[in-house]
Amino acid sequence: MRVVPPAAGRPPFVMSAFDADILAFITRCIDSVETLDVLLLLRRSPDTFWAPAAVARHLGIEPETAANKLASLHSRGLLGRAAATSAFRFAPIEAANNALIGRLESLYRDRRASVLGVIRSRGGLAEEENGDGVRA
Repeated sequence: MRVVPPAAGRPPFVMSAFDADILAFITRCIDSVETLDVLLLLRRSPDTFWAPAAVARHLGIEPETAANKLASLHSRGLLGRAAATSAFRFAPIEAANNALIGRLESLYRDRRASVLGVIRSRGGLAEEENGDGVRA
């Protein structure tokens, strides 16, 4: 069982229920809940190219934040970019990532608090926790 040291004022978070590849993926690719929400939105419609403004409207986030999250996921090889626009679609370079992200999506749906705890443990929760956009 792996225990992550507590963040300021929080108890340690036990991650025994998460496979090592899920933990590594979150550490490598998911810096916030918004990033995960963007990734999962695009995964649910892999043939659709999403512009940052459309992602922002759908998720209720700022367009600049959506653009930054899309660019970050693209740079990690998880999204493809349209040649003539700033739109993106789900297109992981590594095929194995599709199945891994599917498992992460299931965990997020079924054990949301646990997934949030993993993201929090790596310093990834910001606005959801304190509401002012300053990283916790």
